Parts: sequence; structure tokens; C-alpha cells
Amino acid sequence: MTLILGLYLLSAALDITSHKKLQQYEWWSEFSDPLRLEAVEERWSNIIPAHGIVAVDYKWAQNKRLPESLKHPENPDQRVYIIDAYHQMHCLTIIRRTFYQISTGQPLTFPMGHSRHCFDSLRQYIQCTAGDTLLYSWGLNTTGDGQTRQCRDWGALKTWASEHSACYQDYDRPTPLLEHFGHCDNGDDGLGL
Repeated sequence: MTLILGLYLLSAALDITSHKKLQQYEWWSEFSDPLRLEAVEERWSNIIPAHGIVAVDYKWAQNKRLPESLKHPENPDQRVYIIDAYHQMHCLTIIRRTFYQISTGQPLTFPMGHSRHCFDSLRQYIQCTAGDTLLYSWGLNTTGDGQTRQCRDWGALKTWASEHSACYQDYDRPTPLLEHFGHCDNGDDGLGL
């Protein structure tokens, strides 16, 4: 809860999907396998954080006590939001790309201030969600490898996002806002989950 000018603005989790599933933590995955760096780069470049930009009915948003948001340019009865987890995925991809570009001497695609925002956004998200799984450790830098944990079902979240898509496409270059809309994806966020 955030206190703003004496009023409380509550942006609670909506529990869009309360589906849970058991998932095994992997120290090395298709997003980090050091023996398949080219495939790893492809996996990361296929992630579509904009899949989580959704449009919902204005009255639904009011009933959920969501703050006012951008009117969808093609349907003024809808408001545009980004699902928090997809915003964090956006931030993670920005930080990773910036790290990779710095480490290989390439020019930065995004201003460094964007990465600073993203680091802090991830910190706030981690503190807000406060994952409390106790991960085993043998002191070998493989904390929690192979350990099962209970997670929200990303597939259910992806499906909800698909069903409420704002048909928004993100770009690496400055683009007028209205040009982002009207580009529905195929229902895949590139995460393969």
C-alpha cells in the first residue's frame, strides 16, 4: 500500500490466476547453459515482455480498484495495463542486454538510466513477492539446483494475457505511442513455459 497525499492508493495483486504448480529449479537451463551460448542468446532474444500488455474493460478495472490508465486507442472502453511479472521480465531483458553489450564493447541499445530503473524495479518486486522457499546449499555455488518449489502457473498467466491482449508491440527505437498498437502476437511470450 502506498500513502499519497493522505490517501491510500492500493494496487493489490489481482490473483488473475491462482493456479499453482510444482516446478523444479535448475542451476543451468536453456536460458543459461554455458555449453550452448548461441542457443541461450536466441532464447533470450525471443522473449516478448509486451505479451503482458493487456486491455481490460474500464468498469472491470474500476471494480478491481485499479488506478486510471491509458485508454486503448482502438477501444476507449478499455484501459491498458502491463502485468507486473511481464514488466519485471522486460526489466530483466533490458539489464541482460545492457550487460551483454557492455561486456562485448557494443553500443548500448537503451540508456543506462533504463537499467538503473530496472535494477530497482526488480529489487522492489523481489521484496514485494518475498519468496520464502528454503533452498538447500552444499557450499558449491549450486544453491537449490534440482529442488522443487511451488510456483504460480506462468502458462495460466500467459493465457490470461493472450485473452486480454492490447495487441501491443515494443520496439528498440523511439516509436510514437499509437504505432505500438494493432500488432497482436501469436499468443506466445517466447518463454516456452
